Amino acid sequence: MNAEQAFEELIETLVRRAAGGGMGCRVDVGTVKDVNEQEGTCTVEREGKPEMHEVRLSAVIDERVKDVFRIIPATGSYVMVLQMGMAEGMVLATSKIARVEIRTGNVTMSMSSAGIVMNGGELGGMIDIGKLTDKVNDLVEAFNGHTHQVSTTGSASAQSGTAAVIASKAKKLDRGDYEDEKVKH
Repeated sequence: MNAEQAFEELIETLVRRAAGGGMGCRVDVGTVKDVNEQEGTCTVEREGKPEMHEVRLSAVIDERVKDVFRIIPATGSYVMVLQMGMAEGMVLATSKIARVEIRTGNVTMSMSSAGIVMNGGELGGMIDIGKLTDKVNDLVEAFNGHTHQVSTTGSASAQSGTAAVIASKAKKLDRGDYEDEKVKH
């Protein structure tokens, strides 16, 4: 069974359950025509039926609600829509995701095929902790082994010698010194 067949089977099961429930709700399927991210809605085309306009991407659309978990379907993807009465619909599932958005308090995350951006991304890309540790330890080794040629004996034109090695050597870093175990990639 491929993904589309599994999606259709799920839809058929939900439609049967919704039809028998008498709750004034029904499940329909269609294709995303366009998405209005600003409004948090999409337009869904259905075969042999009128288009569904202003279908919600999340259960609550209210600018006063700041916390959100929203899956934005890709244009052209199949979606399962829960219709509540005749007027309102909400996307329950999608066959292809364009982006996932999460916001709680001041913490945000946006994930798409282009990557993951947390809190607006102002701090740049995430650090590869292993590579950083290797680079810093290479620098520590170079510092600890570094010496200077200095004048120690002879006339002004023939002075030579080596300065003493550094008395207090720098310690190598361990990734645990600066790694945040709560965020991983």
